[in-house]
Amino acid sequence: MGPTPGWPTGSAQEGHRLSTTLTPSEATALTAADRCDRCSAQAHVRAIMPGGGDLIFCNHHAKQYEEHLRKVAVRIIDSPAKLT
Repeated sequence: MGPTPGWPTGSAQEGHRLSTTLTPSEATALTAADRCDRCSAQAHVRAIMPGGGDLIFCNHHAKQYEEHLRKVAVRIIDSPAKLT
């Protein structure tokens, strides 16, 4: 599971150092059972927040909130082709 081209891979804050250790939410791949936090459709995008939490979205809502997510997320992982 890697970063999507065009999505941020670093910190949302200047000079913030990222850990190279995967958090539990990053280490756990999205499955067909994972549902969008907004509409309960199948989730394809995981946004890792600076505090360690995450949000998961369907493609529609990921695109709808993309501009804001780029500003606040530490990492965004788009994995529609890798769902298990």
